[in-house]
Amino acid sequence: MTVGNFILSFIPNSNTLEPEDLRRHRLLVSISFITVLYAGAFVPISILMGYYTAVTLIIITILLNLLIPFLLRAKVPFVILANLYLLFIAIAEVGLYRTSSGLYESPTDPEFVAFIPVIALLLVGRRTAIAWMIIVIGVIAVFGVLELYGIDFPLEMKAEWVRRFVIMTAIGHVVLMLLLVNIFENTNREIREKLKVSYAIIEKEKKISDDLLLNILPEDAAIELKEKGFVDARHYSKVTVLFTDFKDFTKVAEKLSPTELVALINRYYHAFDAITSKHGLEKIKTIGDSYMAAGGLPRSNNTHPEDVVNAAIDISKFISTELKSNPSGSFEARIGIHTGPVVAGIVGAKKFAYDIWGDTVNTASRMEQHGEAGKINTSEATYECIKEKFTCHYRGEIEAKNKGKMKMYFVEV
Repeated sequence: MTVGNFILSFIPNSNTLEPEDLRRHRLLVSISFITVLYAGAFVPISILMGYYTAVTLIIITILLNLLIPFLLRAKVPFVILANLYLLFIAIAEVGLYRTSSGLYESPTDPEFVAFIPVIALLLVGRRTAIAWMIIVIGVIAVFGVLELYGIDFPLEMKAEWVRRFVIMTAIGHVVLMLLLVNIFENTNREIREKLKVSYAIIEKEKKISDDLLLNILPEDAAIELKEKGFVDARHYSKVTVLFTDFKDFTKVAEKLSPTELVALINRYYHAFDAITSKHGLEKIKTIGDSYMAAGGLPRSNNTHPEDVVNAAIDISKFISTELKSNPSGSFEARIGIHTGPVVAGIVGAKKFAYDIWGDTVNTASRMEQHGEAGKINTSEATYECIKEKFTCHYRGEIEAKNKGKMKMYFVEV
């Protein structure tokens, strides 16, 4: 077992702790064992000096510090144990100062008490560190007042050991603080590495989420939705809407298994998606065997009638190729196009989608319904926009449901 795993064995639920909480738990366990080792080194030295009060204080400190990791494993609250550790150290230091010439002449490195607030800051945070700072200042003030008024504190160690003890405690405290800071830095480095991995995972998941959102909504709408939580409805004075619908869909579907039918529709719609994207159209939705797209939104442009007709021609050519390669297992399709104003936006809270509304949509649907398989049927409004760039054949005025007689045109493919 490595040292790291040994320390983690005393931390309950270490896998579920937040990185900062895990760092503090590891630091407490580490500092408890280091204090045990450090204090233990002074037991034989204190015996040689005849400094038996120190031996007693050190043994008590060792036992209490050995207890802390096991209490932590038993799920005693971390804050309580951290403050107990600081209390044990403070009591031990005060006892040493009292039996070794006071705070200012003590050979036991009196400055060490100043590290207590620092350790408190590393373990339990700013507020507790401030509280311990006040306590430490109070201890220093008490010793100062007592010594100022002539109260002497005994030196219980043998006099010939004083200088050697000063050197040993100074070296020991330097090593101890270096170990503590090193543990703090190591745990911080591990946390930073884990955070890097976590951030990478979050970024990856965010990209998946963003890509999914962009697959559902136009880019501008997706950005607005993320920023505001909703998308404002927008009016477009002129767009071109395209509808396709498979002829005799039910008859073809009856010949295929469900899996084969879905695969066939999927192949067609994949091709339609590629074609509409190529010509800068926005796919709106599919409803069963009907496919709907529009040009001129969400970003307005002046080429949308031409773009939509070019997309319709490519769709018609794709369908024709499919029919030639597999006449009995392919679809024929009607294509209808109309140009006019629409309102676009997002509605609903679940399975929301970008959609468009208005008479233009209804008219485009009528163009598809009154078209013919293998042909592109446009309204007069679209014809007026494209007549200079495409060859069109006038069909005459045709009665359209709920629309009356409408002039319609076939675009030559």
